[in-house]
Amino acid sequence: MSSLHERARLGPDMREPSAKCKWHSIATAPFNRDLELAVQDQDGTHALVFPCQRALTGWVASKTHERLDVSPTHWRTWKDTASEIEVN
Repeated sequence: MSSLHERARLGPDMREPSAKCKWHSIATAPFNRDLELAVQDQDGTHALVFPCQRALTGWVASKTHERLDVSPTHWRTWKDTASEIEVN
């Protein structure tokens, strides 16, 4: 397991769900789009903390194109929270 994947898998989803951020079944995930993935482990369900894309060969990290060894259960559109941070 890569260190990138390991760090992300252990990070809890800190963003609040809303009606606009509905989770969808992984079977309906689109290809080649930035998505937020939900994965399950012994501690429960967590959202990965970086955008991922579905590819013909599985899942990759959007920015690095690193192949991910994950079996996600749900997806939703990636919302870039960095663009929402107010600069003083």
